[in-house]
Amino acid sequence: MTASPRRRYRFRDYLAPKVLVMLALGFSSGLPFVLVGNTFAYWLRDEHTSLAAIGFLSWVGLAYSLKFVWAPLLDRLRIPGFGHLGQRRGWIALMQILVAAGLVAMALSGTAHGLAQLGVCALAVAFSSATQDTAIDAWRIETAKDKDELGLLTSAYTFGYRTALLVSEAVILPIAQRIGWNQAYMAYGAVMAALLIATFFAAEPVRGEQVLAEKQKDAPLWTPRGLSDAVIGPFIAFFRAVMPALAGTVRMPYLRFLAYNAAGGIVWGVGFVLLGYLAGNSYQRVVKTVGTTATIVAVVLLLLPVVIWRIRRHWRHDESSD
Repeated sequence: MTASPRRRYRFRDYLAPKVLVMLALGFSSGLPFVLVGNTFAYWLRDEHTSLAAIGFLSWVGLAYSLKFVWAPLLDRLRIPGFGHLGQRRGWIALMQILVAAGLVAMALSGTAHGLAQLGVCALAVAFSSATQDTAIDAWRIETAKDKDELGLLTSAYTFGYRTALLVSEAVILPIAQRIGWNQAYMAYGAVMAALLIATFFAAEPVRGEQVLAEKQKDAPLWTPRGLSDAVIGPFIAFFRAVMPALAGTVRMPYLRFLAYNAAGGIVWGVGFVLLGYLAGNSYQRVVKTVGTTATIVAVVLLLLPVVIWRIRRHWRHDESSD
């Protein structure tokens, strides 16, 4: 990724086709996450499932934590039938299809056919969604022309991802209350399938394709060196990149990330305790209210000083130029 002079983006830059595609892919990445997490627990609780069973089924979320194990294989393995889309888009498209099919399977199964069958469907959704996240992250990094555009794409991805979390947790509750959980999951599966359009409109990164072709030529996956580069190589590169940060060279973006999560956690914890009494210990009501409020309050508290500082700096720059 080549370095470029830092530029100021205008509103029309956020409406560029690549950014809009990234926004949709971020939404696609965030939509299934809660559907096999908190929202899945709401559904099971409404069906009077025991807390022990809900806790056991929540282990399907481990797929998101363990995706680093199979993530390196996405660099080397081509998907049969999706090769015309390219390495990144092929994986994204396949995972979107599997997530959509898994959500529909969860809707058709429900609790009436047993928790084991429903849990297997949820595990398939979690595994496919985690793999999709890896492929989308790779597409985002490889398609950016420079660091500034990478930041722009990351902003679009984050906005789409957060919007999907809100839609799949807060918005789905009144929908499920009106039409039922099975029909709600069926509708969300259809939305996930529709997001395939974004993958078809996305352009396959040329730079990534060239690097992957060179790796496949120099060390094919089925050779000892190729297997080592695919499985062990990414971990070596990761630790080489992260060690300077651990040595004390952590920059402000990482500190802001920690501050955001700390502030959100404080607002979440205090609000959860207070509203737990006011809402009569209604789990869905408390989580939906506190989760949304904590996110909004944390963002406002942390970003408002930054926005004010940027505005004042812009005014001073204009005054000095005059």
